[in-house]
Amino acid sequence: MIAFIEGTVRQIRSDSVVVQTGGIGFEILTPDPAAVSSGRQGLWHIYESIREDGWTLYGFTTEADYQVFLSLIGVKGIGPKSALQILTKAGGRRILEALEKEDVSALKALPGIGPKTASQMLLDMRGRLVKMRPEAEPAAAGTRQWQETVSALENFGYRSQDIAPLEPELASRELPVQDMIREALRLLAKRKGV
Repeated sequence: MIAFIEGTVRQIRSDSVVVQTGGIGFEILTPDPAAVSSGRQGLWHIYESIREDGWTLYGFTTEADYQVFLSLIGVKGIGPKSALQILTKAGGRRILEALEKEDVSALKALPGIGPKTASQMLLDMRGRLVKMRPEAEPAAAGTRQWQETVSALENFGYRSQDIAPLEPELASRELPVQDMIREALRLLAKRKGV
C-alpha cells in the first residue's frame, strides 16, 4: 500500500498530475492540479483504488483533504471518483462547514449528492470531521508549513520527540513544504551522524 508519493511534477493535466519519483512517473488524480507547478517537488497523501479494470491513485497535498476524502468514501453511495468530484467542487473546508452547521441544502448542492446521501453524510461524517475543522483565524504560513512537515516526517516513521527539537529552527522559516521537509530530513540525518 502506498501512503504518500514525493517527487517532481512532470505534467499537469485537467484532473491529475504526473509525478516522477525513482525513475517512475505516477499519474495522480487530485482535486486541484493547477495548484502545483511543473518541475517543482511535491508530496501527495495517496489513496489507491485497485479494481479489476485498473489501478488509480488519488492524491492530496494536505492531510486534512485526505482525511475528508477517506470519510467521503466511507459514506454509502460515494465512491472515490464521486469523492474527488466533491472535493474538486467544494474543497474540504466547505464540506466541514456544511457538516458543522448540519446544512443539508449545502451538501445537496454537491455533485451527485441527493437528499438521502446528504443525510447519510451527516450521520457518517459529522463526528469524525468537525474536530478537524480549521480554526477561524488562519495560522501563519510558516506554522501551517511546519504542521504539514511534521505530518510528513511522522509518515516517514520519525517519532515526535525526534521532530520537536527542529521546530525552533524551521517553523518560523518561509519555505515551501517540500523544502522544509527536505531541510528537516537533512537536520535529522546530521543529528544522527549520517
